[in-house]
Amino acid sequence: MTAAAATKTFHTMWKKYTEWPLIGCSVAFLILYSIQVINNYSDTKTTALNIALQIIWVVFGIDYIVQLSTASNRKQWFFKNILQLVMLCLPMLRPLRVLRLLSLLRFMQMFTMKALQGQILLYVTVTATLFVYIGALAVLDAEQDTPKANITTFGNALWWAVETITTVGYGDYYPVTLPGRLVAVSLMISGITVLGLVTATLASWLLDRVKNSPDKTDENTTKEPQSAAENS
Repeated sequence: MTAAAATKTFHTMWKKYTEWPLIGCSVAFLILYSIQVINNYSDTKTTALNIALQIIWVVFGIDYIVQLSTASNRKQWFFKNILQLVMLCLPMLRPLRVLRLLSLLRFMQMFTMKALQGQILLYVTVTATLFVYIGALAVLDAEQDTPKANITTFGNALWWAVETITTVGYGDYYPVTLPGRLVAVSLMISGITVLGLVTATLASWLLDRVKNSPDKTDENTTKEPQSAAENS
Protein backbone atom coordinates (compact mmCIF):
# COMPACT_ATOMS: atom_id res chain seq x y z
CA MET A 1 0.00 0.00 0.00
CA THR A 2 1.38 3.38 -0.99
CA ALA A 3 1.69 6.27 1.45
CA ALA A 4 -1.11 8.18 -0.32
CA ALA A 5 -3.44 5.18 -0.13
CA ALA A 6 -2.61 4.65 3.55
CA THR A 7 -3.30 8.31 4.31
CA LYS A 8 -6.62 8.16 2.47
CA THR A 9 -7.59 5.01 4.37
CA PHE A 10 -6.68 6.64 7.68
CA HIS A 11 -8.75 9.72 6.76
CA THR A 12 -11.78 7.53 5.99
CA MET A 13 -11.40 5.49 9.17
CA TRP A 14 -10.91 8.63 11.27
CA LYS A 15 -14.17 10.13 9.99
CA LYS A 16 -15.99 6.84 10.54
CA TYR A 17 -14.88 6.24 14.13
CA THR A 18 -14.97 9.85 15.34
CA GLU A 19 -18.44 10.71 14.00
CA TRP A 20 -20.40 9.57 17.05
CA PRO A 21 -17.91 10.92 19.64
CA LEU A 22 -18.02 14.30 17.89
CA ILE A 23 -21.82 14.21 17.88
CA GLY A 24 -21.61 13.53 21.61
CA CYS A 25 -19.30 16.52 21.99
CA SER A 26 -21.82 18.64 20.08
CA VAL A 27 -24.62 17.58 22.43
CA ALA A 28 -22.43 18.26 25.46
CA PHE A 29 -21.48 21.67 24.07
CA LEU A 30 -25.14 22.59 23.51
CA ILE A 31 -26.10 21.57 27.05
CA LEU A 32 -23.18 23.36 28.72
CA TYR A 33 -23.55 26.48 26.60
CA SER A 34 -27.29 26.59 27.33
CA ILE A 35 -26.68 26.32 31.08
CA GLN A 36 -24.04 29.04 30.96
CA VAL A 37 -26.06 31.53 28.91
CA ILE A 38 -29.59 31.00 30.23
CA ASN A 39 -28.55 31.14 33.89
CA ASN A 40 -26.06 33.99 33.28
CA TYR A 41 -23.72 32.69 35.95
CA SER A 42 -21.00 34.85 37.44
CA ASP A 43 -17.38 34.30 36.44
CA THR A 44 -16.77 32.17 39.54
CA LYS A 45 -19.56 29.75 38.73
CA THR A 46 -18.67 29.52 35.04
CA THR A 47 -15.06 28.45 35.58
CA ALA A 48 -15.88 24.74 35.37
CA LEU A 49 -18.22 25.32 32.42
CA ASN A 50 -15.57 27.31 30.57
CA ILE A 51 -12.99 24.59 31.13
CA ALA A 52 -15.40 21.96 29.78
CA LEU A 53 -16.24 24.12 26.76
CA GLN A 54 -12.55 24.71 26.07
CA ILE A 55 -11.86 20.97 26.21
CA ILE A 56 -14.60 20.42 23.63
CA TRP A 57 -13.07 23.22 21.53
CA VAL A 58 -9.71 21.41 21.65
CA VAL A 59 -11.38 18.15 20.55
CA PHE A 60 -12.91 19.87 17.52
CA GLY A 61 -9.58 21.54 16.80
CA ILE A 62 -7.77 18.20 16.81
CA ASP A 63 -10.40 16.74 14.50
CA TYR A 64 -9.98 19.67 12.10
CA ILE A 65 -6.17 19.36 12.03
CA VAL A 66 -6.24 15.58 11.54
CA GLN A 67 -8.77 15.73 8.70
CA LEU A 68 -6.92 18.57 6.98
CA SER A 69 -3.51 16.89 7.26
CA THR A 70 -4.80 13.52 5.97
CA ALA A 71 -7.04 14.82 3.17
CA SER A 72 -6.02 13.64 -0.29
CA ASN A 73 -6.53 17.15 -1.65
CA ARG A 74 -5.82 19.55 1.23
CA LYS A 75 -6.58 22.70 -0.69
CA GLN A 76 -9.97 21.43 -1.82
CA TRP A 77 -10.80 20.13 1.66
CA PHE A 78 -9.76 23.45 3.23
CA PHE A 79 -12.09 25.54 1.08
CA LYS A 80 -14.90 22.98 1.33
CA ASN A 81 -14.74 23.07 5.14
CA ILE A 82 -13.91 26.75 5.62
CA LEU A 83 -16.89 27.12 7.98
CA GLN A 84 -15.25 24.72 10.44
CA LEU A 85 -12.18 26.95 10.61
CA VAL A 86 -14.33 30.06 11.07
CA MET A 87 -16.22 28.40 13.93
CA LEU A 88 -12.94 27.45 15.60
CA CYS A 89 -11.51 30.97 15.33
CA LEU A 90 -14.57 33.11 16.11
CA PRO A 91 -16.11 32.48 19.56
CA MET A 92 -19.44 34.04 18.54
CA LEU A 93 -19.92 31.30 15.91
CA ARG A 94 -18.89 28.36 18.08
CA PRO A 95 -22.52 27.46 18.93
CA LEU A 96 -22.89 26.46 15.25
CA ARG A 97 -20.91 23.34 16.10
CA VAL A 98 -24.15 21.71 17.18
CA LEU A 99 -25.17 21.62 13.51
CA ARG A 100 -23.13 18.43 13.49
CA LEU A 101 -26.28 16.94 15.01
CA LEU A 102 -27.72 16.99 11.48
CA SER A 103 -25.70 13.82 10.93
CA LEU A 104 -28.32 12.07 13.06
CA LEU A 105 -30.89 12.69 10.34
CA ARG A 106 -29.32 9.95 8.24
CA PHE A 107 -30.31 7.45 10.90
CA MET A 108 -33.73 9.02 11.48
CA GLN A 109 -34.52 8.53 7.80
CA MET A 110 -34.31 4.77 8.31
CA PHE A 111 -37.44 4.95 10.45
CA THR A 112 -39.27 7.86 8.83
CA MET A 113 -40.28 9.02 5.36
CA LYS A 114 -38.60 7.50 2.33
CA ALA A 115 -39.77 10.04 -0.24
CA LEU A 116 -37.34 12.77 -1.24
CA GLN A 117 -39.82 15.50 -0.31
CA GLY A 118 -40.25 13.97 3.14
CA GLN A 119 -36.51 13.85 3.70
CA ILE A 120 -36.08 17.48 2.63
CA LEU A 121 -38.92 18.54 4.92
CA LEU A 122 -37.28 16.66 7.79
CA TYR A 123 -33.94 18.38 7.17
CA VAL A 124 -35.59 21.80 6.90
CA THR A 125 -37.61 21.35 10.10
CA VAL A 126 -34.68 20.14 12.20
CA THR A 127 -32.29 22.72 10.75
CA ALA A 128 -34.71 25.60 11.35
CA THR A 129 -35.29 24.44 14.94
CA LEU A 130 -31.55 24.26 15.61
CA PHE A 131 -30.97 27.68 14.07
CA VAL A 132 -33.73 29.24 16.19
CA TYR A 133 -32.40 27.71 19.41
CA ILE A 134 -28.75 28.49 18.64
CA GLY A 135 -29.63 32.01 17.51
CA ALA A 136 -31.58 32.64 20.70
CA LEU A 137 -28.67 31.47 22.84
CA ALA A 138 -26.09 33.44 20.85
CA VAL A 139 -28.03 36.73 20.89
CA LEU A 140 -28.82 36.35 24.60
CA ASP A 141 -25.14 35.72 25.31
CA ALA A 142 -24.23 38.89 23.42
CA GLU A 143 -27.00 41.12 24.74
CA GLN A 144 -28.01 40.25 28.29
CA ASP A 145 -25.25 42.17 30.10
CA THR A 146 -25.26 45.17 27.73
CA PRO A 147 -26.75 48.49 28.89
CA LYS A 148 -29.95 49.49 27.07
CA ALA A 149 -30.35 45.96 25.70
CA ASN A 150 -33.96 44.71 25.44
CA ILE A 151 -33.15 41.03 24.90
CA THR A 152 -32.34 40.03 28.47
CA THR A 153 -34.23 36.76 29.00
CA PHE A 154 -34.25 33.48 27.11
CA GLY A 155 -37.97 33.86 26.41
CA ASN A 156 -37.40 37.21 24.72
CA ALA A 157 -34.43 35.80 22.81
CA LEU A 158 -36.42 32.80 21.61
CA TRP A 159 -39.31 34.99 20.45
CA TRP A 160 -36.86 37.30 18.67
CA ALA A 161 -35.18 34.34 16.94
CA VAL A 162 -38.52 32.98 15.69
CA GLU A 163 -39.70 36.30 14.28
CA THR A 164 -36.27 36.92 12.72
CA ILE A 165 -35.85 33.56 10.99
CA THR A 166 -39.40 33.80 9.63
CA THR A 167 -38.51 37.29 8.31
CA VAL A 168 -41.46 38.81 10.21
CA GLY A 169 -39.41 41.24 12.28
CA TYR A 170 -41.97 42.99 14.51
CA GLY A 171 -39.28 45.24 15.95
CA ASP A 172 -40.38 44.74 19.57
CA TYR A 173 -37.00 43.16 20.34
CA TYR A 174 -33.75 43.90 18.55
CA PRO A 175 -30.00 43.48 19.19
CA VAL A 176 -27.87 46.51 20.01
CA THR A 177 -24.40 44.92 19.97
CA LEU A 178 -22.28 44.01 16.95
CA PRO A 179 -22.19 40.26 17.76
CA GLY A 180 -25.95 40.30 18.28
CA ARG A 181 -26.51 41.99 14.94
CA LEU A 182 -24.25 39.46 13.22
CA VAL A 183 -26.42 36.72 14.71
CA ALA A 184 -29.47 38.56 13.35
CA VAL A 185 -27.99 38.69 9.84
CA SER A 186 -27.22 34.96 10.00
CA LEU A 187 -30.78 34.18 11.07
CA MET A 188 -32.24 36.35 8.31
CA ILE A 189 -30.20 34.54 5.66
CA SER A 190 -31.12 31.19 7.20
CA GLY A 191 -34.79 32.15 7.21
CA ILE A 192 -34.76 33.06 3.52
CA THR A 193 -33.01 29.77 2.72
CA VAL A 194 -35.43 27.70 4.81
CA LEU A 195 -38.51 29.37 3.30
CA GLY A 196 -37.10 28.81 -0.18
CA LEU A 197 -36.58 25.10 0.53
CA VAL A 198 -40.08 24.75 1.98
CA THR A 199 -41.61 26.47 -1.06
CA ALA A 200 -39.62 24.31 -3.48
CA THR A 201 -40.53 21.13 -1.60
CA LEU A 202 -44.23 22.04 -1.56
CA ALA A 203 -44.19 22.86 -5.27
CA SER A 204 -42.45 19.56 -6.05
CA TRP A 205 -45.00 17.64 -3.96
CA LEU A 206 -47.94 19.31 -5.72
CA LEU A 207 -46.42 18.59 -9.15
CA ASP A 208 -45.96 14.93 -8.22
CA ARG A 209 -49.56 14.74 -7.03
CA VAL A 210 -50.85 16.19 -10.29
CA LYS A 211 -48.55 13.99 -12.36
CA ASN A 212 -49.50 10.77 -10.56
CA SER A 213 -53.24 11.47 -10.26
CA PRO A 214 -55.37 9.37 -12.64
CA ASP A 215 -57.01 11.19 -15.53
CA LYS A 216 -60.71 10.36 -15.15
CA THR A 217 -61.53 11.76 -18.59
CA ASP A 218 -59.12 9.36 -20.25
CA GLU A 219 -60.44 6.46 -18.17
CA ASN A 220 -64.05 7.18 -19.20
CA THR A 221 -63.05 7.54 -22.84
CA THR A 222 -61.28 4.18 -22.70
CA LYS A 223 -64.17 2.42 -21.00
CA GLU A 224 -66.86 3.60 -23.49
CA PRO A 225 -65.45 1.74 -26.54
CA GLN A 226 -64.94 -1.33 -24.38
CA SER A 227 -68.58 -1.25 -23.22
CA ALA A 228 -69.78 -0.78 -26.81
CA ALA A 229 -67.73 -3.74 -27.97
CA GLU A 230 -69.09 -5.96 -25.17
CA ASN A 231 -72.74 -5.00 -25.99
CA SER A 232 -72.25 -5.79 -29.66
